[in-house]
Amino acid sequence: MVRRQIFIAGIIVLALGAVLIAYGQFSRGQIESAVTTRDWDVTWYHVTDQFGGWGAQMGTQTLSANFHLTTVFYSGENVHLGFKASTTFELTQDGTINFVIGSDDGSILNVDGVERINMWLLQGYLTRSTDLQLTKGTHSLEMWYYQWEGGAQASFEYHLSGWQESINMMVGGAAILAIGVVIALVGRILKPSKEKADVGKAV
Repeated sequence: MVRRQIFIAGIIVLALGAVLIAYGQFSRGQIESAVTTRDWDVTWYHVTDQFGGWGAQMGTQTLSANFHLTTVFYSGENVHLGFKASTTFELTQDGTINFVIGSDDGSILNVDGVERINMWLLQGYLTRSTDLQLTKGTHSLEMWYYQWEGGAQASFEYHLSGWQESINMMVGGAAILAIGVVIALVGRILKPSKEKADVGKAV
């Protein structure tokens, strides 16, 4: 009887985990559908000094809306270079957007022509974020980045408020589901053992 209760408890916990995962996925989908993102248009430059002075243009490329360059290089060069990148995105409703940039060395983020994050200095890889309340419609982004010497990384991501919470719900749901599977398996494994013991007594 106890073993059966363990098995049932495991199924209940498993089901709870599955519900959390499903709701987290639904919530994330709803949030992501409210933002239309576009790739970044990136122009690379030589950098003339450790303060991020711009030199001659090197070339152009595109980067995905959210990106993380763990090793920055362009056209075979990985020191004394940087980029100016621009893009737009569209909101289908008013909302709070969380912007996060990271860099080694310097970076700046402008939103709708206003500087929102400034880390324009020599540094190891650091991230900084800001939350902005934005209206429905099209908005512009501009990110500047430079690398002098040593390590080189650059990253950017942005999401509507609630996106991280939906991810956390999915992760928590997965953990609960796993615990439920373990509990149910314990109950399932122990149950035959009791039946065999009863058969032995009957004999």
